[in-house]
Amino acid sequence: MQQSVGDFELIIVNDASTDSSLDIVMSFNDARIKILSHRDNKGAAAARNTGIEASRGRYIAFIDADDIWAPDKLKNQIQFMTENQSQACVTECKIKYFDQEAVGRVTFNESRTSLNTVVWGCFLSPGTTLILSRNLVDIVGMFDVNLKRLEDWDWLLRLSYTDNFIDIIHEDLATINVYPKEIKHTIIESLEYINNKHASTLLSYSHKTYYKFQSGILFERAACCWKQNEIYKAIGLVISAFIRSPINNYVFNRVVVPKLRRDSRRLFATFTRRLSSACKRSCLR
Repeated sequence: MQQSVGDFELIIVNDASTDSSLDIVMSFNDARIKILSHRDNKGAAAARNTGIEASRGRYIAFIDADDIWAPDKLKNQIQFMTENQSQACVTECKIKYFDQEAVGRVTFNESRTSLNTVVWGCFLSPGTTLILSRNLVDIVGMFDVNLKRLEDWDWLLRLSYTDNFIDIIHEDLATINVYPKEIKHTIIESLEYINNKHASTLLSYSHKTYYKFQSGILFERAACCWKQNEIYKAIGLVISAFIRSPINNYVFNRVVVPKLRRDSRRLFATFTRRLSSACKRSCLR
């Protein structure tokens, strides 16, 4: 509520939460707050759709429950959109992991999205940094409620098919708090759904675009395995993803290489520990 612009409505969608979130929200006495509740948990896509349908403003912005906006976020983005006749924009942001003191950053070299970048995956944190014009929802449509995860990626792909794009502001205007809440089977199911939904459309653009998409799918699967500490399976999926699209692989250069640099010691320690255990079992035989 501490934004430097005051002319906005805050629509909070309570997606059948089981903690004290609703009580905390209801303790605020502010006419700008509107609370909507789902009787059953429907997921992020449905929650965003509910908020969009209830909104009245020219612009629609999103923020996930655990994240934080900088005080000038709305002002800076709306000013940018007005001056540049932009239909949508995101910002760079900080990343805070639940078990780490250090804060990372999400940065971009590009000034706007394109199918060439979106096809690799969703790296924009739109759930907290995106602001879009209402008419763009009429063009692209709502979020797909069949997706329990990765609904942002699906929406960005559909946006790209309309030849629209999202501008990128190179300024940290949000902090994303990351918690270990992802469930592997949910991610895998969502990846299969997105692949079935978009593969033929992307193949119609070009084989190169299609293979980039397939590479992105495999990288997402690898990330899921990595978080489950399935290290060797993750490495195998990364290799497969790189083989699908080895030239200027966006995900490999943007995500994998930096992560390997950060985690190389842990990876080496895991490898040597497992190798040592395998050798001991062999000797016992």
